[in-house]
Amino acid sequence: MRLVGTAMGILAGALALSAAAKAQDAAAVADIANGTVAVTAGAFYWIGQDLILTVESDGNYAMPGHDLNTLKDLFAALQACWTPPAADAAVTGMQFTIRLSFKRNGEMVAQPRQTYTLRGSSDEVRTRYRATVDAAMQRCLPLKVTAGLGGAIAGRPIAIRYVENREPVPVPPQAAPLPPRDPKLEALSF
Repeated sequence: MRLVGTAMGILAGALALSAAAKAQDAAAVADIANGTVAVTAGAFYWIGQDLILTVESDGNYAMPGHDLNTLKDLFAALQACWTPPAADAAVTGMQFTIRLSFKRNGEMVAQPRQTYTLRGSSDEVRTRYRATVDAAMQRCLPLKVTAGLGGAIAGRPIAIRYVENREPVPVPPQAAPLPPRDPKLEALSF
């Protein structure tokens, strides 16, 4: 009898857990309908749980000198990887956003997807900034992450916004060329 009672207790607990999970799923669907939850690729990411990073072109970022163990280390490494275009090729105010995910071992799941580029920027400017982002990923990946951080970031979407905030390089004004010398005027002496 005692064994039957224990089995019944386990079954009742499983049914209660199942009912709680269904209620939680129903609440999540309601939150989606209300617009309070972001849905990405079939997975639920509660607002505030996406990893979002901004990298500024005038930032002085340093690569951590150890295996990446925290999100702060991860963000510092991603910031330090990017080298913006040369100052004379920069477009002040340019913004470029990519979205990517990493595996547990620090490799990218797939190529970063471009999700935003400043409106009105030319194809040449977009291509130039995309090339700098691709070069940064080639230079720094795979990231050297610890097992703990690898488990925390595996498959999780990360949005990285690159911002060009350097002041434009002033072009010195060019003086007008001198007119050619007139031999008649040179003959006159004062």
